[in-house]
Amino acid sequence: GNARPEVTPVEGWSSKLADELEELSRQHELKVVRSSAEKLSFGPFATADVWPDPDQSAVLTLGVENAGTPVETIDLDQLSQAVHLLAALCGVPRPKDPFAEIKRQTPVDQARGPTGPAKDLALAKLLEELVLLPGVSGAEEPVRSYIDDRIPNWVRQRSRVDDKGNVIVRLGRDAAPGALFIAHMDEIGFKVRGMESDGKLDVEPVGGLLAHLFAWRPLIVHGDRGAVPGVMIRQDVVDIGAASAGDAEEMGVRVGSTMTPPKRMRRLLGSRATGRSFDDRIGCAVLMAALQALDPTRAPMVERGRPVWIIFGVQEEIGLLGAAHLAKQQAPERVYAIDSFVTSDSSLEEQRIAFAPLGKGFVVRAIDNSGMTPTAEIGRIARLADKLEIPMQLGVTSGGNDGSRFVRYGSINIPLSWPLRYAHTGAEVADLRDVEALKQIVSALIKWELQH
Repeated sequence: GNARPEVTPVEGWSSKLADELEELSRQHELKVVRSSAEKLSFGPFATADVWPDPDQSAVLTLGVENAGTPVETIDLDQLSQAVHLLAALCGVPRPKDPFAEIKRQTPVDQARGPTGPAKDLALAKLLEELVLLPGVSGAEEPVRSYIDDRIPNWVRQRSRVDDKGNVIVRLGRDAAPGALFIAHMDEIGFKVRGMESDGKLDVEPVGGLLAHLFAWRPLIVHGDRGAVPGVMIRQDVVDIGAASAGDAEEMGVRVGSTMTPPKRMRRLLGSRATGRSFDDRIGCAVLMAALQALDPTRAPMVERGRPVWIIFGVQEEIGLLGAAHLAKQQAPERVYAIDSFVTSDSSLEEQRIAFAPLGKGFVVRAIDNSGMTPTAEIGRIARLADKLEIPMQLGVTSGGNDGSRFVRYGSINIPLSWPLRYAHTGAEVADLRDVEALKQIVSALIKWELQH
């Protein structure tokens, strides 16, 4: 983790103990930093009530990331630094690794959850790489390029990019599609709306997000000359350290430049993971993995079967625009929108609606704000999932999906999802077992559609 343990004196006082701890950390080459007490708070207690001898008092603050959120994170190696510092202060032998047993119980690549491990490490790696890419609506090129680099050559030969920016992969015969699978490449974020004379950026949200969740958090401006770090100092202002609008332009920032928070996928306990833009990089990873698993030399239907299109769409977060563009040109019999199921599976939410527990399988959206899935189609997928022993859930939630844009032209919309906590925040949470289940059912349905 980036956050490190800090040694802090009592607010308003010098501290010999803090000085001693700082010196011990240097002597023992521990990664502990010195900090001021400016932001310390002791709740209802006055400083004197807690610290009768402030000169001999100090606070050792643990290195917590995402502090004050539902996903506070501590790096065990960083926490060990605090343990080793206290051992040095007390004059006791330094422990080898106080958290070795915990690490043995949850190795990163084979972490076990309540009902078993997440087995598809290649899928997890693919997702991790996709999450790191910026792709705010209308600026999906980094994701599009990555997909083009990673799909097999035979898939690339069957793909094209339309004039809206959607990636279209055609399977089966060269004809209008009988079925279509679509996931979207874009994510929520921010865009530079203007530049102030003092160099600060006037920004606006792109997609459905709560801007206050990102206030006083770091943001990365994806400028013409590379990434430019900044901090959102208000809900619509970002400081990148520029002294003037001209300085900001010299840094490669312009009106229209997009911004995302710094992104990283982190493995949690069991098969859980957290990250930004799981919506809908998980959908993209599932479709990519399904394509990689197909082998046209062993399955003639890939070239001669019923036409099936695989779509990596654009601009879903700002009105399903990529899907709407496609729907005006093609109306397949069935559309499978691969996107998140925003679940109420958390301790503070009412679970009468949108409840799909993490780790219990992929989800068929029976109803959302954009439409209903026909009962016959739900039954067909349930039978297939049961036959292949793929865990499945049925859910009702809010929001919409790309498939709804095709319904007005006669298509049947069948949204397939995975449960996602804290959607459109800086710390979305998913269970990789659900992602595996979704990949399995999508792969099975692609083959089914090619044969029928």
